[in-house]
Amino acid sequence: MQLPRGTFLKIKKSELISSILDELTHTKFSGICTVSSGSVGGTIVFKSGTCILAKIDQKQGDPAWEEIQKMSGQKADVALSSMDEAQIRLALEFNKTSHVIKAAKTAPAATHQPQQPSAVNHSGPAGKPIAPPVKADKTLPAHPRVVPTIRVVVPPLPTVTTKPAAHTPAQPITAKNPPTPVAPIAVHLQEQKKPAETDETSEDSSSFEKDIDTFETLDIDHMTDKIRTDCKTMIKQLQLEHLMER
Repeated sequence: MQLPRGTFLKIKKSELISSILDELTHTKFSGICTVSSGSVGGTIVFKSGTCILAKIDQKQGDPAWEEIQKMSGQKADVALSSMDEAQIRLALEFNKTSHVIKAAKTAPAATHQPQQPSAVNHSGPAGKPIAPPVKADKTLPAHPRVVPTIRVVVPPLPTVTTKPAAHTPAQPITAKNPPTPVAPIAVHLQEQKKPAETDETSEDSSSFEKDIDTFETLDIDHMTDKIRTDCKTMIKQLQLEHLMER
């Protein structure tokens, strides 16, 4: 049979096949049971304690299961491996010729038979029949259930008296003193600003003339050479002479 690899559980040696089958049935074993007895070897697949696949020598299915039951009095070595539901479905799908049907039909089922009531002797001590018990009349009205009334007493809430707010007389609004008039000084300020503006313009013109004079007296070539030498010395101090190479 083509079976998926299950999870190995244990090996039993020199065990009666009947005891092994009983144990697997009671424990509701699901997996592979490999049987080896002398020169005879077979494989049985169980699902919840019921044989669903069987193969022994050249026999498969129900004939193989019948042959295993005939060997129940013999001792054999057994290897057990468990399988889950998915593996069992694969085993059934790939081994359709090894299906066992009789084992599922003859599996013991728990049947509960209802107990029959024992016959009751309704005869009296002198063989006189005992009158059947009087059944209660269902039409009689049942006593109404009296529900006790519960009186809930709510304590009175304390009364809260609110006092009227005290009336405060409005304070009389007094008029503020009128602002004192400011004397007009705009004309005086304008007259003061005029000489200041003339001074500033004269200073600006004189400073501009000085700047022009200084630019005329400067030697531009000398300043250019000086700036170049200063830049070279600065580059040497910073060790950046490689940047000047082209």
